[in-house]
Amino acid sequence: MILKDEEALAGFDQLENYQKGRVPEENDYQRIRVMCYAEKGGKGLEPLAEAWTYVMTPERVDLDGGVEVPSGQWVEPKI
Repeated sequence: MILKDEEALAGFDQLENYQKGRVPEENDYQRIRVMCYAEKGGKGLEPLAEAWTYVMTPERVDLDGGVEVPSGQWVEPKI
């Protein structure tokens, strides 16, 4: 999805309990820009574009009682 401007993020910000300008510790997540990449036919990575994403700081995870999932799989695979 391509958004026209940052104002289009308002609904996502509300969903993730993020308010721009609020003290970071009061937000559940931080909204940051990241570079997205694609594999370049086995020859490394090719930058595609920047995208907004929401990340939770380790301090916030601890505060909320989060548990690390070492495998990175949040759902057990169906066999």
